[in-house]
Amino acid sequence: YQEEFRALHKDGSYRWLLTRGAALWDKTGKPDRIAGSHTDISERKKAEEALKSQLTALEAATDGIALVNPAGEYFYLNQTHLELFGYTQPNELVGRQWHIIYPPEEIERIEKSVFPQLFKTGKWSGEATAVRKDGSTFAEEFSLTLLEDGGLIRVCRDITQRKQAEEQMQQNHQRLAMANAQLERATRLKDEFLASMSHELRTPLNAILGLSEALQEEVYGSITDRQRKSLSTIQGSGQHLLELINDLLDLAKIESGKMELHICAVSLQKLCNSSLMFVRNQAHHKNIKLTSQVTEKLWEIEVDERRIRQVLINLLSNAVKFTPTGGSVILKAEEDLLRNTICFSVMDTGIGIAKENMPKLFQSFVQIDSRLSRRYAGTGLGLALVQRTIEIHGGRVDVESEVGQGSCFRVTLPIKQSGEPNGEYQSDLGDLSQFTQSAISNPQVLIIEDSITAAEVISRYIREIGLQTLTYPEGEGALEQVIQVNPGVIILDLQLPKVSGWKVLAQLKAHPQTQHIPVMILSVVDERSQALEMGASEYLVKPVSRQLLRSTISKILGRLETPESVNHAETALVVMPQTAPESPLILIAEDNETNIKTIWDYLLSKGYRLILAKNGWEAISQAKEYHPQLIMMDIQMPDMDGIEAIKRIRDNQKTREIPIIAVTALAMPGDKEKCLGAGADEYISKPVSLKNLVSTIQQYVHVEVKDLQLVSN
Repeated sequence: YQEEFRALHKDGSYRWLLTRGAALWDKTGKPDRIAGSHTDISERKKAEEALKSQLTALEAATDGIALVNPAGEYFYLNQTHLELFGYTQPNELVGRQWHIIYPPEEIERIEKSVFPQLFKTGKWSGEATAVRKDGSTFAEEFSLTLLEDGGLIRVCRDITQRKQAEEQMQQNHQRLAMANAQLERATRLKDEFLASMSHELRTPLNAILGLSEALQEEVYGSITDRQRKSLSTIQGSGQHLLELINDLLDLAKIESGKMELHICAVSLQKLCNSSLMFVRNQAHHKNIKLTSQVTEKLWEIEVDERRIRQVLINLLSNAVKFTPTGGSVILKAEEDLLRNTICFSVMDTGIGIAKENMPKLFQSFVQIDSRLSRRYAGTGLGLALVQRTIEIHGGRVDVESEVGQGSCFRVTLPIKQSGEPNGEYQSDLGDLSQFTQSAISNPQVLIIEDSITAAEVISRYIREIGLQTLTYPEGEGALEQVIQVNPGVIILDLQLPKVSGWKVLAQLKAHPQTQHIPVMILSVVDERSQALEMGASEYLVKPVSRQLLRSTISKILGRLETPESVNHAETALVVMPQTAPESPLILIAEDNETNIKTIWDYLLSKGYRLILAKNGWEAISQAKEYHPQLIMMDIQMPDMDGIEAIKRIRDNQKTREIPIIAVTALAMPGDKEKCLGAGADEYISKPVSLKNLVSTIQQYVHVEVKDLQLVSN
């Protein structure tokens, strides 16, 4: 017999015993005695209990666990491992080789790559493609641990869902990157389109409005009342179209995040009065009483004066438009010291707004009632612009209205305590005293940029530190242009038409004549590492501040010095009327024939003497030769643009004091600042009112004019 049982030891503890015995028989065949032995198996019992606990834990594990003997055969697999590979009974895998669960290509990879590392370090983990009992495959993550006897512990799990999620995430990332690239390109194209549209629409409008104004003033002869009425209609329609263009451009700027606020100290009384003046005639025609109530406790506020004035004008214009004859419109400005805000209220006795139409008020291109839109013309953009402009100021717009009783629009802005004006348009050239006036070997900076606006901004920033600039609008032919010009520095935009900036950079760094020239990259996308690896000297992400651009140029060149004067244009068109020599002499720099005729005829009728230049070179030459009392400078001209011409006129000792009025169709953010920063005294955006133009001219033409020889073309 053989039995296992517990017995009580002398010391009071229990021990496990294995007893074996056999009966001994006498000669007669009867049992005589029993002989046997007792063995203490307590330690073995403990080991068995421990093993049992471990096996229970292995069976409960969520990962598949298997034990492989030194011969490479499975001798234990937990239930999770069996189910993972589609098996139900351990004997289906026990005694079989480890590689039964892998396809041939994975077996080869594991034997060649995995086992050498496993035998070297004792551990390995990674991924593989595994095969189930039914032949289907799945993504497996597994680890191997080498035992002392040469066997293996194998732990595995199914990661198919994780791999699918990672693949989906990668695809989403790629789609997002592609969408971002397309969005960046679309934004750039939209900005360029807006700049182009602004210029192309304003240029013909300037002629329409200017000529109709001149005709009404009988510059070309007397007109009948019927003709005057028709011209007034043309003038009004053109002005309405101009307002639509301005609204569209402003809305596009705000929605693209390109609206820049120019905060300065503004007289509250002056702001309100100038806004009321704009609608005075409109109110007078309808016999509407205009009144203002402006607090005297707050003298000045810090806002973008032009934007806030436009907000008030929009609200006042709407109030007058929708108020019947004989009504009243009130503009009130009062401060709330507890909330530290200023509140502008525009109240009217107009037709009012129904409650159901309130949600439509601030939607773009939406008029609340189609019947009203036929009676009251408008773009449907005014209130949308009001709300967005106030929001970027950190304020809000509220409205109360009752049908038949009138409306009250309230604009609330945070009060910023006013000090001195912030000098938004002041030049920051004071830090250039360190630079000498001698020539340097390569003074020119070549700007390869397809955006005219961007190129002009960059050019102005660079010219302010005494360097010459040239621009080239595309990647195609850029290498040849660089070889021809041999500039000291190249500024390269990456997003160019036809041939990308990347390809241009590669060409420049591969060609022996250009590879030494420093290249500064400008781009809306931060790809600095790649650009520097390809040989770029610097990489700046748009938008770039004036200070950063100039300091980077300084770092590249080591020092910046003023180049020598450039050659004048070979010929210049000079036309002067036979008027009295004591009348003011004005230089008109303009290349558009229609605009020339419009302004020329009107100014001649007012008694001014005129000379004409059709590009920047001619303007510089004419200014030096005739020293006019005033220069009217168009910005977008061939050969040399107006910005460059203004800069060079200001750099010349003989011409630097001549007043310059920039008259341009450019109306995008920063255009005014570019003109004033280059040295213009005034900025007028086309289309321009000829009366206002003359009024502006009269501010600068009080200097006595010398007798000049009259020249005709």
